[in-house]
Amino acid sequence: MIEEPLIYWGILICSLVISNISLKESYSGLFYHIAIRLAFVGVVVHECCHYVMSLAVGIIPRNIEIKCRDEKTHGLNPHGSVQSRTRSFSQAFVIIFF
Repeated sequence: MIEEPLIYWGILICSLVISNISLKESYSGLFYHIAIRLAFVGVVVHECCHYVMSLAVGIIPRNIEIKCRDEKTHGLNPHGSVQSRTRSFSQAFVIIFF
């Protein structure tokens, strides 16, 4: 039971350290390109999990959208979304948190 908060804080500290290292390389170093590729893989897995959880609660998603670049700045910024029909609060809670 005490392991969960420790894992959470460990992940938070690691992500802050990694983001500071990647930002200091001014978007050109080898570490930045590796981190962007890992982030893209993480976004794909994350959005697929949302898609599967939507199916698990009985909602058929319309589509899954994953992009590697920001629409406004065209810079590397992996992000995504899953569009679905209207859902109840309990369905949305399960999709978001599980």
